[in-house]
Amino acid sequence: MDSTLREFLHQGNTVISNLVLKNYKKLGMTDTEFILYLQLNSYLQKGETFPELENIAKSLQISVNDVYTQLHNLIEKKY
Repeated sequence: MDSTLREFLHQGNTVISNLVLKNYKKLGMTDTEFILYLQLNSYLQKGETFPELENIAKSLQISVNDVYTQLHNLIEKKY
């Protein structure tokens, strides 16, 4: 099996509610907060409850401080 296909299959999928997908703006989330929510959700679905924020920052191409800020915003909004 091709290594790219193997990696694709190994990474798995992330499942979210279509209701959240369609209404995240109405829920008060910014685009960045929503993408962070998706990142955190993907880790939770893999059983990783405390992912390294450095890895998330790298994936989002933002600083770790920005990840902390966005995470704080989500907590304040009770997400």
